Amino acid sequence: MVNIITYPDKRLKSIPHVCRAPVPQEILDDLLAVSKENNALGLAATQLGYNYRLILVLGIFMVNPEIRSYAGNRVPCKECCLSIPGKEFTIVRNTRIIVRYQTTDLETMYEQKYGGRISGIIQHEVDHLQGILINGQI
Repeated sequence: MVNIITYPDKRLKSIPHVCRAPVPQEILDDLLAVSKENNALGLAATQLGYNYRLILVLGIFMVNPEIRSYAGNRVPCKECCLSIPGKEFTIVRNTRIIVRYQTTDLETMYEQKYGGRISGIIQHEVDHLQGILINGQI
């Protein structure tokens, strides 16, 4: 089992390149296993040391995710992060977003609207892919 990288490890600030080839099954398996073992709602590949623009949110893999628009109210949310164990933060997030992402084989592109809690989870995980921890608070 691969370990979760924790703060202040500098790898958490790395920004992975766009995926141009299908994601290896081993990486998908590791994200699923770590997510399940930790009851995580979301996880970024960079948190496991993989240089892939890949997140897992509520069992959905999103490759090369890009938040296309932010909408709705900006509300405070309680967030935790597996890379900052034992801490809870209050973060202000938009309640609605539109995300464009690809499937793990890069065959299909989706552009989906998300609202509520899942919107905040996606924003948190996409932040990881930009080298941002806890919305820039750390």
